Amino acid sequence: MCLLAILGTDSLAGQESAPVRPPTGELPPALKQTTRVLRTAFSSPLHLLVDGVASGSGLAGGLGIDIGAPAPWTAKVKGLYSIREYWMLESFARFDGRRVMVEAYARARGLPQVAFYGLGPASALTSRTNFDMRENLVGADASYRVAPWVTMSGRVEQLWIDLNAGRATNLPSIEQVFNDQDAPGLTQQPRFGRYEGALEFEVPASVGEGFLQGLRTRASYARWVDHELGRFSFTRVELEAKQRFAVFRPKHRLTLHAWASTSAADAGQAVPFYLQRTLGGRGQLRSVHEEYLGSDGTRASLRGYDTFRFRGPHLVLLQAEYRIPIWTLLDATVFYDAGKVAAQRSQLNLSNLRQNYGVSVSAMRGIVTAARIDIGLGGEGVQLLFSISTK
Repeated sequence: MCLLAILGTDSLAGQESAPVRPPTGELPPALKQTTRVLRTAFSSPLHLLVDGVASGSGLAGGLGIDIGAPAPWTAKVKGLYSIREYWMLESFARFDGRRVMVEAYARARGLPQVAFYGLGPASALTSRTNFDMRENLVGADASYRVAPWVTMSGRVEQLWIDLNAGRATNLPSIEQVFNDQDAPGLTQQPRFGRYEGALEFEVPASVGEGFLQGLRTRASYARWVDHELGRFSFTRVELEAKQRFAVFRPKHRLTLHAWASTSAADAGQAVPFYLQRTLGGRGQLRSVHEEYLGSDGTRASLRGYDTFRFRGPHLVLLQAEYRIPIWTLLDATVFYDAGKVAAQRSQLNLSNLRQNYGVSVSAMRGIVTAARIDIGLGGEGVQLLFSISTK
């Protein structure tokens, strides 16, 4: 998919007889034919997929099926299997009207090597373990554009989680190091209901290279209900904002991103560790099409740390990126991340933040990031993150 995004549509028509090299702007015939074959393989109703199953899964390949449906309906089924033995089966059907979107979906997912370092900001790199997580869910979400700049949305899900010993051969399994006190929910996993509402505000970008290049803010409230054990019900509130600016030179862009999440367990209950938000590396174990504004073309958080490095019921994240076009198809970025998790809501402030910085190179499809490599520094060693866009 990245290759197709970089190569774009078919090149200019017309060929010269026995050229020594192709005219400027035209692909060589062999590469042109390869591009056509790849575009067919990835865009036909039954098509190849290259994607990720989840953060930390590594690159995955599989098949997708676009089920014929009249616009504005869409229906898809896909299956993926990764180089680290992660797998996923997913299907959804969506109505996407001018102001209303409604979607129903189902997913089964196997994540055999999810990293766990312990809970809270003091978790140690040397305490790294792993666990096997099987997830099955069914749900529906919907959104309504109240005004051009205001959207309301909601989500309802039923979720089944099954945890087992981690399958990474070079790491201990979670139960060898932690117990149910250190990792609530380790020994028992009930069926959950998730009920969420969100409100999003979006201010469009100024015309051309105006200073303000768009603002998005999102607030959500979610309720997780333990339907079987009565031990793990909780609520979660999240606030997120992303502002872009055009600065210094044309097509240079500064992006500021902030995210705060806080969870509160019901009296006498606990937030299960596997449903707590994380910081570090590529991203979260999110649901189907779960919205996350993220920074500029990435869903990563603290890029100088391992994926899922910090986990807790409360977190705050601040990010800044400065993007520079370096060629028609390539952008370069310098970035800075700062954030932390907290065990108590009273600790959710801007002191003692984990910090890192780094650079990235992005393959572009117009103004959209098609593929990206981040190099994170200043955290715990050098981290290399590769991501592709599925949009």
